[in-house]
Parts: sequence; structure tokens; C-alpha cells
Amino acid sequence: TVRFGTAFRLWLRQLLRVHVVADSVHSIPFLLAGMVIDDLLMDSAGIMWAMSTAVTSFMTSMVFELGRRDAYIRSQERQEIQDSEVEIWQDFERFAHEKMKSSGRCHFIDVSRAFRREYPRYRSVKVLSDQQLRRFIREYNPNAARSQNGFYRNLSMKSKGELEQQQQLQQQPRERVNKTLIK
Repeated sequence: TVRFGTAFRLWLRQLLRVHVVADSVHSIPFLLAGMVIDDLLMDSAGIMWAMSTAVTSFMTSMVFELGRRDAYIRSQERQEIQDSEVEIWQDFERFAHEKMKSSGRCHFIDVSRAFRREYPRYRSVKVLSDQQLRRFIREYNPNAARSQNGFYRNLSMKSKGELEQQQQLQQQPRERVNKTLIK
């Protein structure tokens, strides 16, 4: 895992490398056009027209630039949300494969508590909402029907005995491999 400060520094370095050069090269034609327009206005209309046009164009370009940067930031945030949702989905899929089965009945709270206990970083509803978790359950097992009271049919949590049996089955091939390697 990368700490936030380190990730931010790396992101800032990359941003400066790419955008500083691109922005400065991109702005040269506009700077030249502004200088030409300023000279034309100074010669034809006078200094007051040149100053008022400069201030107006500055304010207009400032509003445009703020909107452009805001749109860029929003698109980056959307991409981060999609990336984090993919990560959450992968964790849920791993959890569901290990701890759930496609038969029986259980309540949404049982699934929610077990998942949030297994993955503590999703304990906050701000990180993973109940609505997202319901959607993940629906995507993982489309045959699971949810009642108005929150009970799922054709979906349940594996019992402790089933989980222990599953662990033993997973360990048996490892033990066989270890025995053959020892011999």
C-alpha cells in the first residue's frame, strides 16, 4: 500500500512533468494573439478600450479555465470511484465465494455484518453503502430473491461447520504436496 502523502507527491510530479510543458507550449499562440490585439486596440480605439477589453477577456478566460479544470477534476473523481468500486466488487466476490452459498435463506443484515467484519475498511456506510451491497448481492447471485423485509431466498451464509469442512478440503491437497516433497 502507498501512503496518501507519497501517492500525492508522485501524482503531482507526474502532473507537473506533463502539463507544464503542454500548457506553456499551448498558450504561446494565445499570448501572441493577445499582444497583437492589444496593439491594434491601443492604436485604433485608445488606452481605455484596450484596458476594458483586457479586463473583460481576462474575466471570461478565468471563468472558462475554472470550469475546464473543474470538469477535469470531476472526471478524475469519477474514474477513482469506478476503480474503487471494482476493488470493492472483487473483495465482495471473494467473500461471497468463500462464505456464501446459493441455497437457503438469510437476511441482508447477516450478509452485511459478515462482509463488513471480514473487510473492516468497508465498515463505514460512506465507503460502501447498503444499496451498493444489495446490488453486489444481486449481481453475484441473480437467483436470490429479496423480500420486502430484507430476507433473501436462494442465498445464505455458510455455517461454521461448512466453513471448517471447506478449510479441511483446501488443506488436504497442501498436506499431500508437502508429504511428497518431504519424501
